Amino acid sequence: MESYLKERSMFFNAWSTFLCPDSCEKMGCKIPNLHVFISLVDLVAISLISGRKASELFTKDVKIGFDPFQENEPWVGRVSLKLDKPCHFLNGKVCSTYSGRPIACALFPEYHFIGEHPERILQKEIFQNFPCVQNPCPISPRRRAALQQLWEMFAKEVTLSDFFLFGISPFAIDLKNIAGEGLEGISISANGKAYLPHHRIERSFLKD
Repeated sequence: MESYLKERSMFFNAWSTFLCPDSCEKMGCKIPNLHVFISLVDLVAISLISGRKASELFTKDVKIGFDPFQENEPWVGRVSLKLDKPCHFLNGKVCSTYSGRPIACALFPEYHFIGEHPERILQKEIFQNFPCVQNPCPISPRRRAALQQLWEMFAKEVTLSDFFLFGISPFAIDLKNIAGEGLEGISISANGKAYLPHHRIERSFLKD
């Protein structure tokens, strides 16, 4: 496991020119509505760096999250582990577990700009005040390959966590019939998008 964690840590910044702007307020580490997936492997990595038990991290620093698949159907989505916000590992503007941070954190924001439709991230309201998103850095072919490797590791780790925790991957559910009052007052805009704060849908899910 330690050799695997060293390998993935190497890919975190390999051939990257990305530097977090001084003006960044680390909103990605703070705002609850930005879902940051975390796997059980991530918890092992953080455990080795922090000296804390993975079981303690599991109970105190992460939570069950619900991530809608589509904005216009906010009640249908994936259940997974996510970082509790504000992130407990943020020390001022510094990540206290940087070399062992979750892969989802290491992928952001660069991986969003090598996808099929990189312009979509610019259109998301949640990222309007993210300087790293609004002023993307260049990504070399070698960095692109490293990001792709990280993504593949991320996908395998999340799948492993899902099977261990839920017995299936992805664990997708439709909460529309059980959410009850949790869906009342949700408006759909003219372009068909809906906004449902995660804590509302999660509260309905955990209650049931």
